[in-house]
Amino acid sequence: MDVEAGFKKTALSMTLDQFLWSPIFFATYLIPMNAALNGKAPSEALQDVKSELIPTLIASAKVWTPANAIIYNVPLTWRVLAANGFDLVWAIYLSIFVTDDDQANQESSTAEAIE
Repeated sequence: MDVEAGFKKTALSMTLDQFLWSPIFFATYLIPMNAALNGKAPSEALQDVKSELIPTLIASAKVWTPANAIIYNVPLTWRVLAANGFDLVWAIYLSIFVTDDDQANQESSTAEAIE
């Protein structure tokens, strides 16, 4: 495969991932599941999707755009290892993001209870 064809294939794969798959996955699974696991009502989950989707997509693009540029050009035998390495970094980021959000909610609830 020549360089131009490889570039086009990588660009297409990255575009589909960022603009088709990621918004669907975050809006229908990741954000609502996080809300459900934290005991929120469905209406609160919908509000979470509205408020967290864009920041999550931006963070995803910051991590996965360069990651996918590397992953899609790694030899096939090493591709799964490369993807898993970046996925580990992404999972750590998401867990920190969710923990910070939960701590902020708990602090505001505690402040309201004290008042």
